[in-house]
Amino acid sequence: MQTVYPRAIRALAALLLFVMLLPALPGHAEKEEGLSYAMDVTLDAQSASLTVEARVTVVNDSPDAWEELCFRDFMASVIAEARTRTDEELPLQSGILSASCGGEALDVRVDAADASIVYVALKTPLASGDRCDIALSYAADIPEGGLRCGYFPLHTESDDGRTFELAQFYPMLAVYEGGEWVVEPYFVDGECFYTHCADYDVRLRVPEGYTVVASGDETEEGPGLWRIHAERMRDVTLIVSDELDATCGEAEGVTVNCYYARGEESHRRQNELSMQAALNAIRAFTDAYGQYPYAELDVVESNYEFGGMEAPGLVRVSQMYSWFLGGDTDAAERAEYEGKLAATVAHEIAHQWFYAVVGNDQYREAWLDESFAAYSEQVYWRFVGKSEDGIAAQMDAFANAVNEAEGVSDLCIDRPYDELGGDYTPAVYERGAAFLYRLEQALGREAFSVAMREYYAAFAFKEATTQDFLAVFGPYAEGNEAAQALFATYLRAAR
Repeated sequence: MQTVYPRAIRALAALLLFVMLLPALPGHAEKEEGLSYAMDVTLDAQSASLTVEARVTVVNDSPDAWEELCFRDFMASVIAEARTRTDEELPLQSGILSASCGGEALDVRVDAADASIVYVALKTPLASGDRCDIALSYAADIPEGGLRCGYFPLHTESDDGRTFELAQFYPMLAVYEGGEWVVEPYFVDGECFYTHCADYDVRLRVPEGYTVVASGDETEEGPGLWRIHAERMRDVTLIVSDELDATCGEAEGVTVNCYYARGEESHRRQNELSMQAALNAIRAFTDAYGQYPYAELDVVESNYEFGGMEAPGLVRVSQMYSWFLGGDTDAAERAEYEGKLAATVAHEIAHQWFYAVVGNDQYREAWLDESFAAYSEQVYWRFVGKSEDGIAAQMDAFANAVNEAEGVSDLCIDRPYDELGGDYTPAVYERGAAFLYRLEQALGREAFSVAMREYYAAFAFKEATTQDFLAVFGPYAEGNEAAQALFATYLRAAR
């Protein structure tokens, strides 16, 4: 027999649970020792290449013994992507040059079908619960262009500067799940990464005079020598540039650093608007979900080809917004792009909560971070005073969004990338945001907020699934026909 409590009592109980779970969040908990990366990284700006000497502490968190480890060399995928964009034969390479454990050399095998998948054979199987240290030597060329990992001048009209944007630039241990290594394919128009949180200690050598911005805490220890320390991060991104200036702000005890291309007024204007949006986003999401996970947040003007890109503790925001912020732009168009810039900043910062803290398999269930980030744009707009009617109108437009060229018969958002096809953006950005907004309306804002905070605390620094989402939100929807209908319409797992 199941006892059904009034909604208000359930909400109070969930709030108490959230308080009890606070030790899972930064600054409260005793952290278990787990996956960690100690890396010596050297960036050669002249040849646009990097070398990495890494020691990866691996802990077998599965019930199975591991005879080999799987690492992802996503630079191989980025290089392959770069080759498709030019008629020239790009002489770019990446790869693990050697691997060892306890001084013994280990065999390295690159998957024949996907060069980003690399296996390292162990001499002795790693039993469940055991750990080992793997030494890796790695090297990669860095392609030119606005790629996930690439270099390009922020001032495209000048050849004087260079900005390196280094994401997924080192061998990353894959996730072992359900008796196998998760090795989903790389793709461009979304995220395909699935990693556990880890600790990082990085020694970075760059040309003298370059600024380094990084996930975690970065310190210049000497000319061209930097140290980066990061805890409980799913990955680490580095920005290395001789073109950046910065401003600093603070919200909710979080230091916010905004970096921008020195020079034109339009870049300074983008920086001012980015800082304003970042401070408000931190305030809005702290109130809506819970504590921001890290001590600082870096917002960096970027050459990345899309509007923005998230990384733990660091977000990149495209400089394309600055093109429309100058004095020669029509006032209406300038206001439009100011709004788009604010939404992008808010969206990428929301990923600090959903992806950085509450992780997910971004290939199989992208909605668990992208839908949450897109919904969070509306949380931001509400916080800064946008009318509820305006927010509702936007969400109504999103609720039934489909790819017009292909159409779609199933509105479900919890489908893997290879099933979504051209429906990827309408599903995980638009319908997903509308689903969460309509669920908020169906449950009531107070109960929905309590559930969101419970979900955030329960899966902090872990990985959540759609079933986990339903396990938290399901009790709040008991007897609520509107909420149950939303589950059935948008979540295949609820059917």
